[in-house]
Amino acid sequence: MPSTEPSVIEIQQQKSLVSTEICPLCDQPIPPEKLVQIQRREREHAEAQARELREKFEAEKAAELACQEEKFREVTAAATEQAQRESTKREAAARAEAKFQAESAMTAKVAEADAARKSAEQATSATTEQLQELQAEHAKAEADFAKREELAATKAKTQAESAMTAKIAE
Repeated sequence: MPSTEPSVIEIQQQKSLVSTEICPLCDQPIPPEKLVQIQRREREHAEAQARELREKFEAEKAAELACQEEKFREVTAAATEQAQRESTKREAAARAEAKFQAESAMTAKVAEADAARKSAEQATSATTEQLQELQAEHAKAEADFAKREELAATKAKTQAESAMTAKIAE
């Protein structure tokens, strides 16, 4: 007489239908609860990696910005100092010659001082152009950093997803 109770084989087949995931280490079925836990741990690990990468990129960005700011300060200070030295030299020469020449020579000295001022303005203009170039490079570096950060985040996410997909596929 046939029994209404399921046989042991039928119970095992039903259990295998519930959990189709197999542990790659011990070849045992993984219960759905454990599978969810494993997937959550993988997600948390991927998020932690993304945070670490983000922090690393932020530190690199800060270091790069500090380096660029220091370079900018050095270039600006050197250009200003050079312009001041040139201006000081020209003024001293103009004053020394003014002492020894007549009033007609004084008019020439004023013209020379104007030329020195124009030269200093040109030097200042050149410094301003260098500043603008450095600012453009700085903006480009920030854009490049943002792209690298975005690519790294995407890569980390893709790796985590592919790892999870591979584990699920296993």
